[in-house]
Amino acid sequence: MPPKPACPNRIRHLVVVLILCLQAGAIAGATFFPALRFLAWAPFHEPAACQIQVLIEGHELNDELVARRYGLPQIHRKPGSAEDWQLNDIRNLIEVVEAYESTTGRRDRAQVQIEFRRNRGTPEVWRWPPAP
Repeated sequence: MPPKPACPNRIRHLVVVLILCLQAGAIAGATFFPALRFLAWAPFHEPAACQIQVLIEGHELNDELVARRYGLPQIHRKPGSAEDWQLNDIRNLIEVVEAYESTTGRRDRAQVQIEFRRNRGTPEVWRWPPAP
């Protein structure tokens, strides 16, 4: 008599447990290895309000041009305000700007400043290009 194949339910349960264990590991490890945050199904816990200022050859880009430059949606903008809410980790926005400015936009020699507050905390500032 040939051996019985493994029960399909057992295999499903094993896959589900494996995925949950990987997620738990990613959530725990994201504190120490920020790149893991994209694999972690953690709740959004750090809302950030931000403002992006971009200067190219001494001219400041308006909000619409900034959003188009970095491919940012403007759906979370406060009416009548230059402030925008980020529903992702603020590091995601910084990585998008940094990637654009170090590749496609490097010829423009733009000066970028992102002012942001996490959880209504103290204001922080990120600048491009990085200080030498």
